[in-house]
Amino acid sequence: VTEKFSHAAPELSFNFGTANGWSFLSAGLGPVRILGDKRFDTTSLNAGGGARWFTSNHLAIAFDIRLHKLAAIKEFPQTMLVSASVGVSVK
Repeated sequence: VTEKFSHAAPELSFNFGTANGWSFLSAGLGPVRILGDKRFDTTSLNAGGGARWFTSNHLAIAFDIRLHKLAAIKEFPQTMLVSASVGVSVK
């Protein structure tokens, strides 16, 4: 079974650290679309954290781990998902 999870939400973020690297905690609320055998539109409360470290003046490595609590709808039960991302940032 393959499903596609799409989510966009404004977030409130608290950052800890310096300009060379920092950790953060954040949370947000927004719409979710899940596409698979059927399409489900619901909302998600998400919370998580991560860090970003600059390896040079202009390049950083970043990661984020986030919990998504999806609201129940008629044919879709309340669900908890975990997402993780790793990437680079340019300053």
